[in-house]
Amino acid sequence: MRATTITPKSKSELVAAVTGNLNGKKYYNWFKGELRKGNRKAAVNYYYSGNKLKISINYFQDGKDIAAQPRSICSTYTGMVNKIAKYLNLK
Repeated sequence: MRATTITPKSKSELVAAVTGNLNGKKYYNWFKGELRKGNRKAAVNYYYSGNKLKISINYFQDGKDIAAQPRSICSTYTGMVNKIAKYLNLK
């Protein structure tokens, strides 16, 4: 598990930050932390519901006291990457 703040410049950098590679297969690397671009931030956490992994994403914007968007829940790193890339406007 890594707890950190990352500022990806592209969607491929985001994928590299939250995945690992084992025998040619990508897997979620238990990333826990913040992903920032400009004044936007996505805070990532994960938990288990029964025996299923759930990835929780909270969206924030600097200078605001409340969340910028409702929280998202994903079960795969692909879903998480797509949602965060859309919010942070990563290509």
